[in-house]
Amino acid sequence: MGKNQKGGSCIANIAIYLRKSRADDADEPVEETLERHRKTLLEFAEKNALAISEQNIYKEVVSGDALYARPEMLRLLKDVEAEKFNAVLCMDIDRLGRGSMAEQGIILETFKTSGTKIMTPVKTVDLDNDADEDYTEFKTFLSRQELKMIKRRLKAGTQRTIKDGGYIANAPYGYEKTYRNKKPTLKIKEDEAKIVRLMFRMYVEEGAGCQMIAETVNAMGARPRRSDRFGRSSVMKILKNNVYIGKIVWNQKTHLRKGSGKTIAVSNPKEKWIITDGIHPSIVDEELFEKAQEIFERRHHPPSYTGRVENPLAGLIYCKNCGGLMQRQVMNRSPEPYLLCQKKGCVVSSQLPMVEQAILRELARQLRELRAKQRPEQQTDHPYAQTLDSIDSEIRAAKKQLDAICELLERGTYTPELFLRREASIKERLAQLDSSRREFAAKLSVKPAAAMSERIEEALRLYPTLDAQSRNRLLKSILERATYYKEKDWKPAQFQLELFFKPLYL
Repeated sequence: MGKNQKGGSCIANIAIYLRKSRADDADEPVEETLERHRKTLLEFAEKNALAISEQNIYKEVVSGDALYARPEMLRLLKDVEAEKFNAVLCMDIDRLGRGSMAEQGIILETFKTSGTKIMTPVKTVDLDNDADEDYTEFKTFLSRQELKMIKRRLKAGTQRTIKDGGYIANAPYGYEKTYRNKKPTLKIKEDEAKIVRLMFRMYVEEGAGCQMIAETVNAMGARPRRSDRFGRSSVMKILKNNVYIGKIVWNQKTHLRKGSGKTIAVSNPKEKWIITDGIHPSIVDEELFEKAQEIFERRHHPPSYTGRVENPLAGLIYCKNCGGLMQRQVMNRSPEPYLLCQKKGCVVSSQLPMVEQAILRELARQLRELRAKQRPEQQTDHPYAQTLDSIDSEIRAAKKQLDAICELLERGTYTPELFLRREASIKERLAQLDSSRREFAAKLSVKPAAAMSERIEEALRLYPTLDAQSRNRLLKSILERATYYKEKDWKPAQFQLELFFKPLYL
């Protein structure tokens, strides 16, 4: 039996937790740092006669201070809680985590409750010992304070870089990252910059809309950074981005972390924005940019997303011609928004309220048909019920046949080739029987029609009293999707709609 660094008996069932921290060399790759730490800890374990298997080494290769962002720590805590280990060996207690007080509390409480010790090359900590517990809590407190100071310095450094004209975010379309006097900034990527200039000229000088601009640059072979095609929204973002006149806008959004660990972005009011002169070159001149902003102010555009759905048909209507999702758009000189396909020249658009009312009319028609089909519940002596019994008997027989041929294969009576042919034939027969059973069961049962009619009736009753977002949710509770089609010479209220209901009755 070996001795540990305290001079006592060695501890069996040891795990190793590896994680890179800010104290390590920032330029060294994570894998190299973790491998170096792994060797150090294994040497320590060997000297202290601690046997550690490879499967009990937890390597945290992802970055992040928050507990939810460290999958290996979460896996380790689960094993610690299950009392799988007597101790966990790490380079320093800080490696286990120095995030929020609540998260550190979760980690330490898990170790204490399970009786698992924390070992480092310097000290072994037993959280059942009051002195060790006080030592650990004090050390984690100091770690939290250090982390806060590091984050404050990073934030101050970021703000100073921005105020000095540096650019620290991902390079926007038309630029690529570079450095000037050791400051991060941008340089022009000419093949993309010419597309940006074309967008501004088309919008200001030719009066083209964002959708037309997107179609034009797509046809020229231009591609955005993170998708296959430019769209109306991506063009609009470029035309509104101050970076193209050499400015830097910061603090446009605040990122909030929710309890689930997810981060949401909330737009800040313009008075909270930080706008500075960048040290990067501009792609368009200020006069052209300001003219574009004036046009934006005069034109009607769909409002930016505010967290509320403005379109009651959002995510429901698809173009039957190209399969693309139809979108709501406010048109000039029109009091009503339109529903249109984003692919230029695909299908003719219609006023959204007309399409909405057509859907409601179709729902009312479906309701009348469902009510007409409802009748007293069928008795067990109905021919359909007898047919179902016969089909069930055949299904049971076919399944017994499957079991039989499996047994014949195991005995060697059937060759693999013969078995596969017989299996395919029986499975095809089973599929036909299942299809027939569903068909007759639907004809026999009246409950599905009643349930569907109740749902539609309730939707039609509530619909006029709801806002756009609630209407959208209500329609999505009934409809899977709908397709839209319209020819050029058709009348304003003339179009084809096909509704696909959710299988509420299956």
